[in-house]
Amino acid sequence: MRIHSLVALVVLGFMTTAPACAQKAVYLVRHAEKAGNAKSSPLTTAGTQRAEALARHLKDAGITAIYTSDARRTQDTAAPIATALRVKPEAVNNGDAATIFKKVTTDHPNEVILVVGHTDTVPDLIKLWGVTAPVEIKESEFDKLFVLVPTGPGKAGLARFRYQRNGP
Repeated sequence: MRIHSLVALVVLGFMTTAPACAQKAVYLVRHAEKAGNAKSSPLTTAGTQRAEALARHLKDAGITAIYTSDARRTQDTAAPIATALRVKPEAVNNGDAATIFKKVTTDHPNEVILVVGHTDTVPDLIKLWGVTAPVEIKESEFDKLFVLVPTGPGKAGLARFRYQRNGP
C-alpha cells in the first residue's frame, strides 16, 4: 500500500474523534539530508530527492499551511510541496516549537498543516500537543513522518511512518 493512502486512512481514523475546533491533522517531518550544519546549507542531492518524495506522498493530504524554521534545509525540504500546492511556507526563527504551536493552533483551526523542523523541534512540537510517548529522531534519520491528530484539549493521536526518497 502506498504511504499516502495509509496516511490518509490513519488521519481519517483519528478524525472521527477530533473536535471541530482543532486541526484535522499536523504532518511533521525533519528536514531532508543536508549539505552542512550552517543555517544557509542547502540539501544534498539525496535531500532534494527526499523533498520531492515528500511532495508526492503528501500532495493529496489537504495541506493548507506549511511552517518551517529559518534554516535553508527546512525551507528547501518544504519547497516542492509548497510549489505543488501553491502554499507559501512561513519560516519561524530557529523553528521555535512554542511559536509554531501557537500559530498553528490559533491561525489554522480545522486545517491540515505541514511542519518541517529539526531533530529537536519536531519532538518538542509533538509534546506540546500532549503526546507523552517518547519521540526521537537520530541525527542520521531523515525519513520519519509523524501524523498528529488532536483529539481534545491537550490530547492527540500520533502515527509514525517512514518514507523513501525514491519511488512513487
